[in-house]
Amino acid sequence: MSIRSADYTPIDRGFDSGPCACCGTKWVNYQERMTHARLAGPPRSNLKICSKCYEAAKRAEAASFRMLPGMVNPALMTRISADLGKCRLCNTQRAVWKDPGSGIAICETCYQHLSQDEGARGGVSGDGGF
Repeated sequence: MSIRSADYTPIDRGFDSGPCACCGTKWVNYQERMTHARLAGPPRSNLKICSKCYEAAKRAEAASFRMLPGMVNPALMTRISADLGKCRLCNTQRAVWKDPGSGIAICETCYQHLSQDEGARGGVSGDGGF
């Protein structure tokens, strides 16, 4: 089952009885939001998912985004412990890496993909890759 993390919201009490719509586990932590598309369809119960499946969905969404080559150099990025908000690339996870030159802040997943992409191309030259 394919899910989007933006379609789910935390359950008020923190957890509820399942089963998880993805993996079938007994306890769930997120429930489906009431969107316009849901309201337009036939009535049904909210889907509920566990935190493991929710985090997996967020990682999958983050992995689907790619930064344009040469925008930032991962070697110059610094890990930040302050709250920078959400990742500027995927907008799904907490930003933990920041480029001091451009001010772009990205999450760990996007940073790993950026580092792998740069490594596969042999890095970025000092002139910004142009």
